[in-house]
Amino acid sequence: MMTFYDRTIRGRRHAHSIMTTADGRVIRRLCVSTIMTTAHGRVIRCRRAVVRAVVVGAAVLQCMPSAAAGTQDLLSAVRDARAYDAQLASALAALDASGHSITRSRSALLPKLEAGWQRSQTQNKVEGLPNYSYRQNGWTVSLTQPLLNWESWVQLGQSNLSSVKAEITYAKAQQDLLLRVATAYFDMLMAEDELNIAALYKQAVADQLALARKRFKVGEATVIDVREAEAKHYEARTAELAQRGEVDLRRDVIENTLGHPVSELARVAPDASIPSVYPRDGQRWSAQAEEANYDVQLAEIDVKLAQLEVEKARSEHLPTVSLVASHRNSPLSDFGRSVPASSTMLGLQVTIPLFSGLEVQGHTREALALADKARSDRASAARRSGGLAKQSFLQAERGLERIALLNATVEAASAAVAANTVGYRVGGRTNTDVLNAQQGLYSARRDLARTKYETILNGLRLKTATASLNDEDFVAINRLLTGTASMP
Repeated sequence: MMTFYDRTIRGRRHAHSIMTTADGRVIRRLCVSTIMTTAHGRVIRCRRAVVRAVVVGAAVLQCMPSAAAGTQDLLSAVRDARAYDAQLASALAALDASGHSITRSRSALLPKLEAGWQRSQTQNKVEGLPNYSYRQNGWTVSLTQPLLNWESWVQLGQSNLSSVKAEITYAKAQQDLLLRVATAYFDMLMAEDELNIAALYKQAVADQLALARKRFKVGEATVIDVREAEAKHYEARTAELAQRGEVDLRRDVIENTLGHPVSELARVAPDASIPSVYPRDGQRWSAQAEEANYDVQLAEIDVKLAQLEVEKARSEHLPTVSLVASHRNSPLSDFGRSVPASSTMLGLQVTIPLFSGLEVQGHTREALALADKARSDRASAARRSGGLAKQSFLQAERGLERIALLNATVEAASAAVAANTVGYRVGGRTNTDVLNAQQGLYSARRDLARTKYETILNGLRLKTATASLNDEDFVAINRLLTGTASMP
């Protein structure tokens, strides 16, 4: 059962409810209600539930311990990126601007008071009469209060929804930044690990090449063994060189994300256990993504905006009623003499549209077509988000299984390299057997490193698809990191 409490944001009433996500996390559901009341007592309530995860906030990141001095960990990377990211700053500025647009829309429903003053010099010449001139000073105050203007009420509702859309966009920008930082961070670690693995493989092949040359000199190996080892050595050197370029590329990405040079990153500890996603039910994750994904929420807001645009177009047929009042103080002229005079007016001004060249009909049909488009876009966003969540869930689940198998593969491949090396020394194995065993160990280590990082990122992508990624997830992942470099 949901519990509710109210608060006011920029003049709108917001009801908050507490709900539980697919992974058991408590999140806050922001229900935005915009109430519009017409002059004849009709009430329209525009309601949209905006699901957003409870963000622990920058204060939590500030309180968490960081890695050793000189080492950049994941939490410090998030702090730096938030202070530097231009996309997040742009979304925040748009959010601030949306609040002012509400004020502008509301102004069309409020009274308008104007004042004026004039001073004139008049000179008259009439044949047969003496010329005369006079001066006039006058001032005017006027008041206009809209009483019935349904188009302005609908416009206010659209502004309120646009403000909610800006809030969702800002929340999405925060979440996207978290995922971009994590992707850049772990891509950098992956590139460095693969470089270290390539260097170890090159050294192993170089040792085997040296052993083949030594045995060739004493007649215990053939020239074929030497040539095979040389070919593998050149291949290993080429792979290492290519991986150095990949490290430079990934370093450039993370430095552009954080806004400063990066020297050393905290790495995943060798004995770290990659957490699994919960619940282990892809359908539940997919269902939550179809409802809560930020793209779905934005599409739902677009549907509401399109519906209001239809009502706004239809309202162009309706009359408008305004209360008008004015007071004028302007002396009258009586052949050169100024006679004090004033006038006061109070009345109703009614404007009834009769014919506008089919503009209203065209606007209404266009708005109806755009409303159909918005509903289709909403359905497409829900399906896309559900599919993405299910895909990320399956990849995260399979990743944990692959990590267990690849750990066993690395152990077996290491034992195979040792056995083949001994067998080659005693004549039971060929040089090709040793090189193939080393190639297998290199591939297993590389695949294990990639799978670890991809599994972590797939878990974060799953949270992103369900709009539940926040700082708590990064605090948990940061506990897996250590300030010392290590081999997978």
